[in-house]
Formats: sequence, structure tokens, C-alpha cells
Amino acid sequence: MVFLVLLTSLKFLLFIPINSFLSIFNQLKSNKMKSIILVILFWTLLVIGEIRCIYKAISCNWEPVGKAEIVYTGAALTGLGCIVGFLNIEDH
Repeated sequence: MVFLVLLTSLKFLLFIPINSFLSIFNQLKSNKMKSIILVILFWTLLVIGEIRCIYKAISCNWEPVGKAEIVYTGAALTGLGCIVGFLNIEDH
């Protein structure tokens, strides 16, 4: 249950308007601070993608095993889930 609450709260962070983020980002004085924020933002997106991939792999219909189950599970195990987690793979 905590996992779903965390996932939902992180989902709302992605809907921050880009213009407001850029205006706040341009107000920062130090280049070191800007680079730290960019690294934190990058790693946060990677972790969110991996969590989404694991969630999609768990919530797939495993009867019968199809393309989506294989892709999500393989990506979650190899670390590619940070990219695949943002993709929607339909399985028929």
C-alpha cells in the first residue's frame, strides 16, 4: 500500500509545468547547485522508470505469457527498466 501511495505522489511531480521549473532553475546562482539539481532530477527519473517497470511486470496478465511480460521482466532484471518503464507495451 505504501508503494502505491509513493508511486502516486511521485506521479504528480511529473506534471510540474516546464516554464515554472525553468524560471526557478534560472534563478539559482551557483553552477554547482544547478549541476547537482540536474543530477538529482536525472536519477529520480531513472528510479521512477525502474519502479514503473517493476510494477508493470508484476501487474501483467501472466495467462498466457506474452510479449509485455517478457519485456517488462527482462528490463526490470537488467536495469533497462528505467527506460522501458515509461513505455506502454500492449499485449493481446
